[in-house]
Amino acid sequence: MVENRISAVTAASRSLRELLESDDGARRALEAGPGAPDHYGDRLRAAHDRGGVAELRREKRRILVSIAAADLTGEMTLETVGTALSSLADASLDIALWVAGAGEELAVVGMGKLGARELNYYSDIDIMFVSHGGGDRALSAARAVLTTLGEFAPEGRAYRIDTNLRPEGRNGPLVRSLEGYIEYYKKWAQPWEHQALIKARASAGHMAIAEKLVGETRALVYPNSISVQQVTAIRKIKERIESHAARAALGGAREGTSDVKLGAGGIRDIEFTVQLLQLVHGGSDQSLRAPATLEAITALLTGGYLAEEDGAGFSVAYRWLRAVEHRLQLWQERKEVAIPIDDDRRTALAGSMGFRDTPVESAFERFDAAHRGVVADVRSRFERVFYRPMIESLSDEAGGKLSAEAIKERLRVLGFRDVDRATRTL
Repeated sequence: MVENRISAVTAASRSLRELLESDDGARRALEAGPGAPDHYGDRLRAAHDRGGVAELRREKRRILVSIAAADLTGEMTLETVGTALSSLADASLDIALWVAGAGEELAVVGMGKLGARELNYYSDIDIMFVSHGGGDRALSAARAVLTTLGEFAPEGRAYRIDTNLRPEGRNGPLVRSLEGYIEYYKKWAQPWEHQALIKARASAGHMAIAEKLVGETRALVYPNSISVQQVTAIRKIKERIESHAARAALGGAREGTSDVKLGAGGIRDIEFTVQLLQLVHGGSDQSLRAPATLEAITALLTGGYLAEEDGAGFSVAYRWLRAVEHRLQLWQERKEVAIPIDDDRRTALAGSMGFRDTPVESAFERFDAAHRGVVADVRSRFERVFYRPMIESLSDEAGGKLSAEAIKERLRVLGFRDVDRATRTL
């Protein structure tokens, strides 16, 4: 088992191979396995006690290599990998708050994939700081957390930290009170800011205050009804993201031929489709308010809001695309979302996804054919579901215009098998 782990890591990641060669602690961590995520905090605190912030960063990387090894050898699922990586980030934030002397004055709300427990290996962690009467001390502690985890150092940077999902983005205060956040979201937040709160979760620090913020904003995220204008605004956001990704690819900003995250048929196609359905129906059905994408797809299927074929297709494709994204990032321990053009990296990617050469096709050619099939399938489902007219017809401004039979007919066309159940749900 240990040799399989070492072989898998060294083939999939050049930088982690170098880590195993230079750090006996990393090899011991790989041999022991990732362990229980709820013990990561103890391991990080012990590391800090041994050697301060530098040793804390090294221990974080050792835990990460043990997770990667279990992932690459099939010992962990996509969900358990995401949970482990998110728990590691939570624990790192908690220790950084402790090092900063934050006490009970500061909380961290995880956003994006951190909030949904779907974290990648090397993508940014999106967070917001909430104060509990700390004032300047809370601000000082928040800045210290960003330094502890985000600064470059010889032993590596622990995390890329993004705080721009906070109210007013980089122009807004780094830390706000609970009351300040709630007032902003009630009075001034844009539709995309409410959408971002779908994945919000109490992550570290003063958990009660973070949980209160998440709870207090749920009604704003999921109103009783959603207007046609809000649906249109969400679609325009997606179109802008896709247009920007296309321009970046043409300008050479991203190496490769396919952006698995932002490109057509990528991860964002699935996420935006799922989140739009959550926003449309989540006001009346609380079972849909799941932060994690796969969990939300299951809830949409159970409730009859998504055709079985589309739900199954999105689930399979999401697992594939996220696995590809993980392996792209492992190669050099950096944020990467594009299929590479370099032959060595292509070979490593295909091998890490389980493909091998045959007498007639290389491993990458086999991977590429499978990947293109997934992307095409996602794009087809996205264009049909995300832009379907029925979503507008179910908004508050048009919901009363269709008869029950007309709704059933639309559901049949969209592929729902149990149209009676779906109609009752809607």
